[in-house]
Amino acid sequence: MTAILVVGGRVGFFQDNIRKLTVDLCSIQPTLLCGVPRVFSRIYQVVMNGVAEKSCIVRWYFNRALNAQCDHLRAGEPLDQKYDQKVFAPLRQRMGLEKVRVIVSGAAPTAPYLSEFLKVVSGVPVLEGYGMTGE
Repeated sequence: MTAILVVGGRVGFFQDNIRKLTVDLCSIQPTLLCGVPRVFSRIYQVVMNGVAEKSCIVRWYFNRALNAQCDHLRAGEPLDQKYDQKVFAPLRQRMGLEKVRVIVSGAAPTAPYLSEFLKVVSGVPVLEGYGMTGE
């Protein structure tokens, strides 16, 4: 964190209410997003709840785009730019994630579906570090 501050970076914290996380992200617009799986699960829940409230066509297209992008990730292929521009770029903008360059998850393992979701929605690498204390 010191290196980030030395080069002019800022540190932002959420309001201590995970329900307001997306509001905080929109105001902070982070370039480095660090969190624990619970925080990222909340992002997943907000997105999926929002999709569930949409029409059946929107739900179908979102799920098709998400599944296609996950298939690309699993095959080691680049993400489909059409899906990214039509579905995930506007989502990133609404959630305040358009400036994120890397996501770091720690403290506990991140579920594979959650890691894939974060990579697809953010379009950036998701790094994971936990269990690194020495005995």
